[in-house]
Amino acid sequence: LAAFPEAYHVLVEPLREFEPALSAVLARHRGERVEAAAGARAGECTLHVEPERLVRSSVARRAATTANGAALEPRRVPLVTLDDLASERALAPPFGLKIDTEGFELEVLRGARRFLRDTLFVVAEVSVTRRFEGGYTFAQFVETMDSNGFRLATFLDMVGLRRPELLYVDAVFVR
Repeated sequence: LAAFPEAYHVLVEPLREFEPALSAVLARHRGERVEAAAGARAGECTLHVEPERLVRSSVARRAATTANGAALEPRRVPLVTLDDLASERALAPPFGLKIDTEGFELEVLRGARRFLRDTLFVVAEVSVTRRFEGGYTFAQFVETMDSNGFRLATFLDMVGLRRPELLYVDAVFVR
């Protein structure tokens, strides 16, 4: 938001609990909120909501190593693709994309094949450790970005440095 204050921001967020914060953002920046999860296909999905730590909510199920025994609330939410959103709203490229979907990042990219052609950069929270059941590897994510014409440019953050291994990184990919 700070880097592109004049841009039109489309905030895709399925959790209604974040509506006040997103409304505050949209009071200062041009854009809109889409109350849905992003994925590979349009429809509905089950979001596993962690009420005590909403930012850990995900469509993906956490692996035993990162589950922390938290009670989860299953919630049905709409599922959209970025390709459909861009087309339906006639969004004008070029695009920038930020993905933080707690293990569902590859599914977002699968629903953004056309969108990515007009995207200059992607900032993504990318798992390094297998944090989710059936989750991707770091190498698979980088390969997916490469096959869409992006290269890894830098890291903004690395989480888990004090552990035996990294949990995830906030990575920047550029065309």
